[in-house]
Amino acid sequence: MIPGIFARPHAAQTVTSPWQPAPLAAAEPVTDHVVLGGCPPLDASEETKLRNTLAASLAVGLAVAAALLPSPPAQAGERATALSLVRGRRATRARRGHLVMAHGFPMTGDTAERFNRLVALVNERFPGRRVRVTSTTGGVHSDPRHAQGRAVDFVVEALTARESVTLEALARRVGFQPVNEYLRRSRHWTGPHMHVAH
Repeated sequence: MIPGIFARPHAAQTVTSPWQPAPLAAAEPVTDHVVLGGCPPLDASEETKLRNTLAASLAVGLAVAAALLPSPPAQAGERATALSLVRGRRATRARRGHLVMAHGFPMTGDTAERFNRLVALVNERFPGRRVRVTSTTGGVHSDPRHAQGRAVDFVVEALTARESVTLEALARRVGFQPVNEYLRRSRHWTGPHMHVAH
């Protein structure tokens, strides 16, 4: 315990916490300085040094905060132009085989387009069932197209073995080469799912 900051309450005092600030003694003069732990007040040069150090720390903290915060929002016209440029870049990247995020996973743009068409077909054929991607580029896979972002592993909610054959046909329809891991296990099988690649 630091002397002079906190003291044990007397038995007659009513307190809500086990510790409370110690009252100032009547003999102590009241000054504009804060006295902590019985330390004497700072002289003018020490106080100036402390103020300068605190100001410098505050300036550094504000600079770091400004660097971490996003820039102010652009005007509506600027925002639309920037968005169309980003979309254009994404389309260019997709043609070159760069990865984009789709369904929460990285995959090439053309893979994402095919997969979105497949999801639409699945929603038509099996309405109300959720399609969930389980892996694209991450993990260990026997198909090297996973590392390239050209293969997707996914599951369809409450899919039976018979329905998985229909899902295989839908995948072929959009240009994928499916491997039905609901029926056949691959070397790195992790559970029933559909593997599609192109």
